[in-house]
Amino acid sequence: MQIKDYYIYQKKNSPFYYSRFTYEDGSYSAFSTKKTDEKEANKTAAAEMNKRNEDDKKKQHEEKFIQKNIILKDYAPDFFSLSGKYIQKRKAFNSSINNRWIIEKQAIVNNHILTSHLADKYLREISEEDIELFIVKLKSVNPDIQLSANTKNKILMILKIILREAYKEKLIDRIPVIDIKIQGEKKEKDILKVEEIQSIFPERWETIWPDRRAYVGCLIACTTGARLSEIMGLQIKHIDFTNKTIHIKQSFDKKLQIINPTPKNKQSRQVVICDKVLNEIKQLIAENPDNKNKDSFLLHGEIPGKPFDHKYLPRHFFNALKKVNIDIEEKALTFHAIRHSVNTHLLLAGINYLKIKRFLGHSDKSSDMTALYSHIDFNDMEDIRNYFSNMLTRKANLKVIREATA
Repeated sequence: MQIKDYYIYQKKNSPFYYSRFTYEDGSYSAFSTKKTDEKEANKTAAAEMNKRNEDDKKKQHEEKFIQKNIILKDYAPDFFSLSGKYIQKRKAFNSSINNRWIIEKQAIVNNHILTSHLADKYLREISEEDIELFIVKLKSVNPDIQLSANTKNKILMILKIILREAYKEKLIDRIPVIDIKIQGEKKEKDILKVEEIQSIFPERWETIWPDRRAYVGCLIACTTGARLSEIMGLQIKHIDFTNKTIHIKQSFDKKLQIINPTPKNKQSRQVVICDKVLNEIKQLIAENPDNKNKDSFLLHGEIPGKPFDHKYLPRHFFNALKKVNIDIEEKALTFHAIRHSVNTHLLLAGINYLKIKRFLGHSDKSSDMTALYSHIDFNDMEDIRNYFSNMLTRKANLKVIREATA
């Protein structure tokens, strides 16, 4: 109970001044200042009143949080669910939030936060020391894979969001400091040289690849620079055998397992392919048991109506590199490195860089770029088609590129 007022008085036969404190409910109590001077007694009484009021506030505060003491695993299991308060609030202020973002964040909660030692701790007991221990113990769901610095920072950000919301709901009285930015070892990513790409596509592809799907999928990647999600989204109807092109107009979302109606940059594009790639695609379609259905995925998966698993192509691509003795770790290669390799090789071959941007589906909305684009004939992509035809048939005119990427 807060003290709202006091007054000073002296008792008979006592040299000291006393203070009478009056509380908010009308009750009162007496306090001896042990002072014989009235001014000093007033100062002591005022200080005592302030101390008692502060102690009372602290007590009320602690009692309030004791009533709401919740452990983390009871607070956060559905934190990022569609029907949860946090997502509903986010959607009210940010209409662009999508299901993929929600699923990704909830997966982090389930796989890393609720499986940690923090899960059984009361929200208000989580300290900076607990969080430091949490960082040290962070591991991948797959014990054979190390978490990257980027992934660890994402996990910390999710934890910070959860604790911030708990603070807003008055479940905790402070947010532990989470300002540790984990720095990963920066390794410069390399690209594949022309002869390295050639080495994984021999005349007898069976010596390198386990099946035609893996072979053709990586062949498309290495001759179009298409993103993995774009290759996953390819359907038989997207192959134009007359004009020898692939229509990249959609992508496949590995998280939601659905087709996105557009590629990453929201713009569809026609990419030219050489005869060798076209012939291999024909063979692949012929082997597809559902090839009469033009909506069937070009690289069909085991589940009807679904493409191959998103780990399928990268896994076989890396296996192919190992078979020809290319050190993946030393070159810090990723599947996306194929795209950078295609971009580099076309530039070194003298292809107009604006044409390459269109071919790869790079977006650039600046007015200056729009003016430059107007002078390029994007219907004429024969130089790109010829480049890949020569690369796959090992023509000598690629010597300049080999030297430049050495």
